[in-house]
Parts: sequence; C-alpha cells; structure tokens
Amino acid sequence: MQFKHLLVVVVLAALAIFPAACEPKGPMAQVETAEFDFGSVDQNDSVSHVFQLKNIGDQELEITRTRSTCGCTVAKPSKKKLQAGDVSEIKVTFSSGRRRGAQTKRVTVYTNDPNNDAIVLTLTGTVLERLSFEPARLRVKGVAVGEETDVETVVTNAGAAPVTVKEIRFSEKHAKTLSVAKTDDAAPLTPFTLAPGEKKTLRFALKLAEGQNFFHGKAEFVLDGVKAPAYYYISASMKGAIKTIKQPSGIGGKLKSGKQGADIVSGINKKLHQGVVKVKKNAADKAGE
Repeated sequence: MQFKHLLVVVVLAALAIFPAACEPKGPMAQVETAEFDFGSVDQNDSVSHVFQLKNIGDQELEITRTRSTCGCTVAKPSKKKLQAGDVSEIKVTFSSGRRRGAQTKRVTVYTNDPNNDAIVLTLTGTVLERLSFEPARLRVKGVAVGEETDVETVVTNAGAAPVTVKEIRFSEKHAKTLSVAKTDDAAPLTPFTLAPGEKKTLRFALKLAEGQNFFHGKAEFVLDGVKAPAYYYISASMKGAIKTIKQPSGIGGKLKSGKQGADIVSGINKKLHQGVVKVKKNAADKAGE
C-alpha cells in the first residue's frame, strides 16, 4: 500500500516538473541551414540549391505560400503538407539574367507553425560579367524603311581572364532585320579573343521592312567554354513612328485606350509609310537632332 502511494507521488511530481512533455507540440518547422553561398554564376544562367525543411512537431505542418524578393528567384517545395517527422525539399533557383557582381536573394516560406510562421532562406554569390557593351543597350531612332542602317557598339572583356567569342548569332525572326555589318576586311569576324579590359568595335546592320514600325531584338554572343551566352539588346523605330497617342487639344470627346487607341496608332504609322501623313517637328525635337 505504501508502495502504491509512493508511485502516485512520484508520477504527480514528474507531471508537475515536466508539464510540457505531456502537452501537444503542434506543427513545428525547422531548417538547419537557411543560407547557401553558390559561389559564382555567369550572366543569363541559373543556379539552384535545395533547402531541407522538417516538421519536428506532432501535428501536420503546412507550407501555405512562398514569396521572393525578386522575380529572378523562385522556390518550389517538394511537398506542402508535412506529417510529423516529414521533410520537404525546397528547391530555390536564382536566374542571373543581366545582373552582375555580388548578389543576395531571399525567399520567405510561410507555414502554419504559430511560433515560426515565416522562414527566410537566403542565396548569396557573384554574377560574372564576361562582356560589357557601350552603349549598354542600342536604341536607334529614325530608321528609313527599306534602307540599311549601320550602327556601332564597343564590346569589352569585363572579366579577369581572356574570353573568346566563337559566334555572333540571331534568332530566325531577328535575322530578317538585324545582322553583323560587313567590313572591308575579307577575314571572318568570329572567332575573336579579347584580353581582360580589351575593347573591340562592332557594327550591326539594321533594315526595317515595309510596315515594320518598331524592332526589338538581341545579338547572342556565344563564348568559348562558357555555358550561357552574352546578350546584346538592340531596338529601332521607323522614322516618324509613334507608339502612343495623347488626347488632342480642342476635342471634347475622349480617346479610349486598348484596341481603339492601338488602331489609331497603327493607322497613323501605316500612313507614315505611305507618305500620306508627315510629322511636323517642334523646336525640342529639332534641337535634339
């Protein structure tokens, strides 16, 4: 009898000392390593890392959503509902694009853990810029329809090692308008190698077709030993072409946006091609020529 009383006393004492041990934990999210340094990646390339998120609680853990600080970074969990002890592999992918230099990208994972409902995962590293261009983006205005226009850009080896341009190519669609201008030298333009800091002047030929008011394209520089190409973006507009139309003064009615506005602009540009409409330049336009 005394033994039973003693046992009850011991159990009650244990419950008093360790009450948390008898209470449910609920969902509990845990990430052992929330940061990853990917080292370096080239422009127009991507790098991924898998973070491990574990439910160390005793109730279902749910990943409700993810949010990144930049559209260049995307998180994809392998599962969104985790039972006790389950692990979700969260693959975070960073696309470098035209970025350069040191990068820090964060993704927030939201869960139903009442004590840890927002977990921040971080990717750090460096984007390598192999080639730089001057101007950074080529914009050409006032191109005469049907006539070839040559424009120049300066390409520089922005890296710390020699770089070889194997080829400069264009998509099938862009090749109808854009090409590398021919030179007096009969030698082929590519391949060519640039030492660190070395520059080279290139000429591109633009030719807008009848009815082509605007052009937006890119030249793709294929580099030796580099997975991702370097892109150079080029745009052009027909002489006198307009993109938008404002409310004319002295007209009571309002011009609608959307299809009506687009039809008006398209009609004006078509008449510009046909020579029916001419653009009268103001003083500011003339001063900028």
